[in-house]
Amino acid sequence: MKKNFLKKVSLLLLFSIGFCSIGFCQVRIKITYCYKGEWSSWESFDTYISRNNDGSMYELKTPGGRTFFAFYMNNFLPPTRREIIARQESDTWYVYNGSVEYYVNDRYPTAETLAKACTLVQPNPRKDVTPNVQRTCSATIKVQPYKKTPEVFNIWFDNIGIGIDISNIIFK
Repeated sequence: MKKNFLKKVSLLLLFSIGFCSIGFCQVRIKITYCYKGEWSSWESFDTYISRNNDGSMYELKTPGGRTFFAFYMNNFLPPTRREIIARQESDTWYVYNGSVEYYVNDRYPTAETLAKACTLVQPNPRKDVTPNVQRTCSATIKVQPYKKTPEVFNIWFDNIGIGIDISNIIFK
């Protein structure tokens, strides 16, 4: 009986970790915003996050599965071991060209108003009175040197910066 229970718990745990490792998992991340050259303090944020297999795309999702912020690194290539070591020693961030998708609404009509308020618009069709509009624009994405997978991103677009720290994700 006890052996069966442990087997079921182990399988459930493996399934949960496997589910997260394919790239969709509820996590606690940290976000900071740069508005007019000044960074806010880091805020903890519960969200669902997904990424593609090669790590060039990340999406923040609502509990209902709706993407409310996403960024894509067009020229992303996993670095070699030698490059990883060199970047860590020199503390040189990786720089990628890419794009972001985010939402605005009447209360937060621009990316600058989002950064000033330290928030992201999360569409909720059941509660939203005013329409949310998805914006897409080019971005420069800087990634802090890392050992296995990227953990800290600084995303620059529309005169603002957003820093995202996903180091607490369990599938690394």
